[in-house]
Amino acid sequence: MRLESLRELLLERKQQLMAVFCCLLAFLVGYGSGQAGSGPRVRSAGSPSNYSTNQEAKPNAEGAEMPAGPTSVKAASKPVAKVPATKNVVSGACPIKGNVSGSKKIYHVPGGAFYNTVSPEQCFNTEAQAQSAGFQKSKR
Repeated sequence: MRLESLRELLLERKQQLMAVFCCLLAFLVGYGSGQAGSGPRVRSAGSPSNYSTNQEAKPNAEGAEMPAGPTSVKAASKPVAKVPATKNVVSGACPIKGNVSGSKKIYHVPGGAFYNTVSPEQCFNTEAQAQSAGFQKSKR
C-alpha cells in the first residue's frame, strides 16, 4: 500500500521532478566542465611560458641590465635574441647550456632531458665553468 501511494505521488509531481532533475543535471555538467580545466597544467618540454613572475633584472641581448618590474605589453611582445654570455663558443655549438629563471640558475649537459629543447642564455665549455658562475646542474 505504501508503494502505491508513493507511485501516485511521483506521478502527480512528475513535471516538477523532471524540472528539478534537468536543472541538477545542467549544474553538474557545467560544474564538471569548469573543473576539468582548472587542474595543474603540465607544459611540454618544448613549450616556453609566455608569462613571468620574475622581478629581478636580466641582461638583454646586448648584455645590458634591464630594469626589474613590469614592462609594457608592447615591449614584452617583441622577441629578444638570446646571445651566449661566454664568447668561447665555436660556430654556434653550446656544449653546456645555462638558463636563468627567477633566482634559479640551471645548466644542462648533453644527454639531459631538456638539453635539446633549451635555448641557452649562457654557454659554457665545462661543468666547472657553469658551477663557478653560480649555476646548478639540472636534476633531469
